[in-house]
Amino acid sequence: VALLLCCCGSFAADGLPPCASLGFWSLTLYDQHSLLVANEIDRHLIRPDTPGLTYDADGGLTLRVAAQRPDDVPLGNWLPAPTGTFILALRIYLADARVVDGEWAPPSVTARG
Repeated sequence: VALLLCCCGSFAADGLPPCASLGFWSLTLYDQHSLLVANEIDRHLIRPDTPGLTYDADGGLTLRVAAQRPDDVPLGNWLPAPTGTFILALRIYLADARVVDGEWAPPSVTARG
């Protein structure tokens, strides 16, 4: 996914990336050259153990990718992005069979102005 603006992605409570008990997922941001992007909080990815990650009241998870942290977004839910094009990579380690079989897919990422 390559975007030019702030974007947002929300996992429903029952739609978090499924993985085995010792597995985990990560959402990593790269620049247009597939390199990690330097940023003020030295964060290049979000994963379930990211400090300050805050789940929605219904158990879902909303992540925001933007050059500047929006005021209403917890620090743990913000992935700093460059002002230009970037690439998001969602990896699932020890993925559940639903991922491998194509029964599960991540939610859409939506651009925000």
